[in-house]
Amino acid sequence: MGKARFADVWLVRAGCTQWDQEGRIVGATDLPTCQAGIDSARVCAKTLANHAVSTVVSAECEAAQTTARMISEATEARIKVLPDLGEIGLGLWEGLLECDIEGRCPTAYRQWKTDPSSVNPPEGEAFGDAMARVAGTLEHAISKYVKPGQGLAIVVGPTVFALIKCWLEQRPAADLWALAEGDSAVERLCVDCVTMKSLSTGAATGEPAAGRKGEKGRTASPRPASAMANSRR
Repeated sequence: MGKARFADVWLVRAGCTQWDQEGRIVGATDLPTCQAGIDSARVCAKTLANHAVSTVVSAECEAAQTTARMISEATEARIKVLPDLGEIGLGLWEGLLECDIEGRCPTAYRQWKTDPSSVNPPEGEAFGDAMARVAGTLEHAISKYVKPGQGLAIVVGPTVFALIKCWLEQRPAADLWALAEGDSAVERLCVDCVTMKSLSTGAATGEPAAGRKGEKGRTASPRPASAMANSRR
């Protein structure tokens, strides 16, 4: 029997840290969850408690693993830690207040907030490299860990949460921060695995197809389909 075309995926935002609360750039810095993050993780665990979840896939950072453990306890699902689901490294900007970066590098900061794929912070990870890393890991995780009749929970930091949404929905990089700073801590996704596989070959461009430009600045076409199914199984 072949694998099902659609995967039931719960995308979970890891509990926040003190740096998040202070408005600092976290990037790939590994920090524990603060009290607000623990409270949020408990809500996520309660949300998933009454759903069939076979595996909780987690980024390696402490905040993601804390959230994953709470979900695992609520659902009795096993945990699999995947380091390549970690946040985008932001180099020398990590630990700084966003307002300080804006004051020191106003042009670069504005460009980064408008289109994060166009700016690489000093000693940071290139957006394209992060996209390729996360997309490849996500495709592997869904293919390997989704079980018939059961969902898969994926716990990641806020930027990778948004990166996954951008990639699966083929949204431009300009949408990244709105998604990363959104209120939703848990989203249930019905992922079309066939379309997702076809999208993975383009992930190395570092930007969803919706935001890539063709020759002379024209938007490339046709636009690939979203990997998000319109309806559930």
